[in-house]
Amino acid sequence: NEWLIENGHLALKRYPENITSPTKLEIDWSNTKAWGWGGYYSRIFFNVKNREPNGIILPGDFEATREALRQEIEAMRGPSGEPLGNKTFLSKDLYPDGSIGDDPDLYVYFGDLKWRSAGTVGHQQLFLEENDTGPDDAVHAKHGVFFQSWKRDLEGMDGSIDPNAILENKPIHEYVIYDIFPTIMQHFNIPVPEGLRGTPIST
Repeated sequence: NEWLIENGHLALKRYPENITSPTKLEIDWSNTKAWGWGGYYSRIFFNVKNREPNGIILPGDFEATREALRQEIEAMRGPSGEPLGNKTFLSKDLYPDGSIGDDPDLYVYFGDLKWRSAGTVGHQQLFLEENDTGPDDAVHAKHGVFFQSWKRDLEGMDGSIDPNAILENKPIHEYVIYDIFPTIMQHFNIPVPEGLRGTPIST
């Protein structure tokens, strides 16, 4: 939101003296085109007429306005003038089967998720060294980690559990999160229903 203010997309009646949540900002809606929610990634909403209570963007101008802002965001520079490598997405890009909840008009991965998005205002700077809403030392990642083992993987020659068993450790790329549920079912010898999107992960 600090960046949106600085670049003329979000207008305030008064800049806050203290760090302030977006819900408590004195926003000048008559001159505001967009605002955002912070977090691991940014969710940006546009002030579209007939959709928002005080919308100013004509529905026919919405897509062009969004595309122009996308280009601005993707061209952002970092604190030392380096390209940030921001990525922007529409909901259909991330959720081709449809999303649930308050769907934003634009998702932003700052620095391709190397930077968090601060939704609060009052910092008087764009880049923060700490999370704006409190300590958060671990966030999400695009690539997950999982551990999978079966009793047979750990058995020694006499059938006892071998504490020195070496399990395979390698990067895998062909699996998706939908495969976890049927894998768990198969692990516990529960019949896997037909029609699931995922398939059991083989060992």
